[in-house]
Amino acid sequence: MKIFLIFICIALFCFSGMLLLQANNNEPKKTPTIKSKPLRNAFLSQNIPIIDIRTEPEWHETGVIPQSYLITFYKEDQSYNEKEFLEALNAIVKKDDTFVILCRSGNRSMKVTHFLVAQGYTHVINLSGGIQEALKNGVNTIPYEH
Repeated sequence: MKIFLIFICIALFCFSGMLLLQANNNEPKKTPTIKSKPLRNAFLSQNIPIIDIRTEPEWHETGVIPQSYLITFYKEDQSYNEKEFLEALNAIVKKDDTFVILCRSGNRSMKVTHFLVAQGYTHVINLSGGIQEALKNGVNTIPYEH
């Protein structure tokens, strides 16, 4: 009887393993990526889209990184419109594209990065230290002109 029970357990274990393998092979999974990287000039040469989520006054204060996309997430009163932001973002990148989020210090960009991963974006990079760290690392900006 013990041998029969052991045989049944082994058979069930093997069968459940085969089901898991089959399920994994039928549906490729994309693991969300949240990385934090400081922005340096070498990073910019990789041509990864930079989404600058700061406010317009912040863009005037420090300038903007050339070829970055300026899409404010948090307004000056800390309110935000997720739908409006996602519409603007989706005009630039797809959910499986690699892109970076930039703010002033890295705090807002980390929150937005987590929000985007929850929305199904799979390769979002938070630029740690924000524009402040980027400027310390010698990244050049240009004046913001509206």
